[in-house]
Amino acid sequence: MAVPVDSRSWLNYSELYVIGDTTFWGLSSVPTVSPAPDDLLYELQMHDRIDNLSFQFYRDPRYEWIIKRVNDIRIWPLDAHPGTTIRIPRISRMISEGIIVTGS
Repeated sequence: MAVPVDSRSWLNYSELYVIGDTTFWGLSSVPTVSPAPDDLLYELQMHDRIDNLSFQFYRDPRYEWIIKRVNDIRIWPLDAHPGTTIRIPRISRMISEGIIVTGS
């Protein structure tokens, strides 16, 4: 079964399975995003949302998985609280490493 997936989605790193009448996404294996010395440091505020930060820094909320990955945020908002400093990888590095694909 072919399912269209946006090129910016973390689902590009998952497989779609069909067993009988059930269709589901398998575990994803998104690329590793390692911390780097030129990452931006951002202190979370009370009403911050990762998708909004993704839009602010990457111009697209669908790249929220990059911020979650580099900061090991698995369950939002339980893994990050106001006052927590998180890393925002620079967009230029994400493009050069092929994690963000321009023109899609």
